Amino acid sequence: MTATSRPSAHEIAEGPRTRIREGTLEVGAEPPTRAEPAAESGVERATVRQACAPCAKRAG
Repeated sequence: MTATSRPSAHEIAEGPRTRIREGTLEVGAEPPTRAEPAAESGVERATVRQACAPCAKRAG
């Protein structure tokens, strides 16, 4: 991601995975709301929803 571009849904989906690997987010912890990563990344909540869809399917 460059300074002027916004992250893709795939890049946003990597955020929680990275945090779990780094130990800053525990497995099974309550995930952040869609608004939190949207604000951090400068994207719309719809992009975050798209990023979360594969995880939601696996959890369901």
